[in-house]
Amino acid sequence: MSVSAKTKLLACYLLPIVASLAACKPATESLSSSSSQNKAAEQAQTKNNGQAVQTAPAVRTLSAEDWLSKKNLNAEEERTVDAILDSMTMYHLNIEKTADLARWAARKLDHVDLSGKNLTNISPILAFKNISTLHLLGNKFTQRQIDELLKGLPKLKTLVTDEGLSCSANLKVTCLK
Repeated sequence: MSVSAKTKLLACYLLPIVASLAACKPATESLSSSSSQNKAAEQAQTKNNGQAVQTAPAVRTLSAEDWLSKKNLNAEEERTVDAILDSMTMYHLNIEKTADLARWAARKLDHVDLSGKNLTNISPILAFKNISTLHLLGNKFTQRQIDELLKGLPKLKTLVTDEGLSCSANLKVTCLK
């Protein structure tokens, strides 16, 4: 066996070992750096269609009534709730009380069109578990948020979203671009 063949063979065996050893850190350093790495990951920006997009906010879980009453919501959550309410106009509802509207929406809201609203927060959408068709074109959702929707909406069958976002988190959902 030639020297170069032996070198290549040795490199094939040692390279994974050397790489794994290089990744190891002392326990004290790894503990202190893990929290800073988590913070850095939260503050990191992701790429979506060549544009920088900030990481998504944490998902809040409230009831449909809590969302529709719009109490204690931040501006982005309120914009998403307003978009959901706008989408509900196609149902021609004559419901005055927020509690009655929330009960109806929690049971019957199955088609939501939030296209072109420039939204960034998915939390209010997740309260409506009967959504089967969801249009999200023209918003600023990250892939992580899309994955949350795909996992959090059990009756979702069709998702219309922007190029670059996939429905791989739930292969039963038809993903239209």
